Amino acid sequence: MPLDDSDAPGRPALSQPDAVGLLAALRQEAERLGFSRLGVTTAAAPARQDQFAAWLDRGFAGVMEGWLRRHLPLRGQPDSLLEGARSVIMLATDYAAEESTIVAADRGRVARYAWGDDYHGLLRDRLNQLGVWLEAQVPGCQTRGVVDSAPLSERELAARAGLGWFGKNTMLIDPRAGSYFFLSGLLTTVVLPIDQPLHVDHCGTCTACLDACPTDAFPEPRVLDATRCLSSLTIEDHGPIAADLRTGFGNWIFGCDICQEVCPWNRHAPGRRPSASCFVVHPSSGQNVVVCSARQRSHLAITLLRKQPVLTILRHSRRHSPIMNQLSGGPLLGRWGSGGNGVGSLPKLL
Repeated sequence: MPLDDSDAPGRPALSQPDAVGLLAALRQEAERLGFSRLGVTTAAAPARQDQFAAWLDRGFAGVMEGWLRRHLPLRGQPDSLLEGARSVIMLATDYAAEESTIVAADRGRVARYAWGDDYHGLLRDRLNQLGVWLEAQVPGCQTRGVVDSAPLSERELAARAGLGWFGKNTMLIDPRAGSYFFLSGLLTTVVLPIDQPLHVDHCGTCTACLDACPTDAFPEPRVLDATRCLSSLTIEDHGPIAADLRTGFGNWIFGCDICQEVCPWNRHAPGRRPSASCFVVHPSSGQNVVVCSARQRSHLAITLLRKQPVLTILRHSRRHSPIMNQLSGGPLLGRWGSGGNGVGSLPKLL
């Protein structure tokens, strides 16, 4: 019996055995390309759209609210990204997550996902190759890959595809792999057998992530206030930092891993024993960076850090901290506060 009831171009019908065999081959090809795991769900509207809209209304999206609100209708329509889409293949890619070493006072910390090369281009290339492979297997079908490049509800769809459950820190947690992984999606007009979501909350009574957040960015379990989250403040928000949040920054200058570091499910994450399928630390980088070092300037050319304005990176260290003093020859206010921009005292770093 065909899985697809349409004979329209780009939506070829597959028998159940053919579809099952295709999915098995698809998993093998995805693994060959470097993806760690995949799950399949339909292209139907994701659940919890009302909750997402309510989260926006509470003002928790921070500087991303405008973009997210503009694209809110599209988030509920995966087939708006690919006409005739019937299935969404969600892919997880583990990244290196070794234990951090002790951070010196003059060193800035970077979130683990940014230790290696910029994942956007690398995952996009893999998605394109996977799409070409699928189109060759099913002539007439269409595909479209998405890596943070379109309003696709990646977490919602990945959860529906069985890749994890929502932790109290809002991260998608896979019981086999923790939460140190990237998500990307491949939409297709082919109808594939779907995977089932996890229906058990494996967080239990644990509140480690909520308790560890230095800026109290979780007003309640599974609700993030991005206006207080270090990852959002050090990557997306380029404005002044509120005075009551500054001490919580510590040495974080790009992203933050605290709520993941304390999660028990990450103790045995695949990224703690990096393999060929994990994104790994670039040889010229490391877990901690001296912001103004020559080797870091070289590494910036190929990592996510190259996208950040210099002043935005600089302001993320505490005022009067060794990092700021090292960079400016003295205290630097810059965009940390509202007075002055500090440009005159900055060396040319990039």
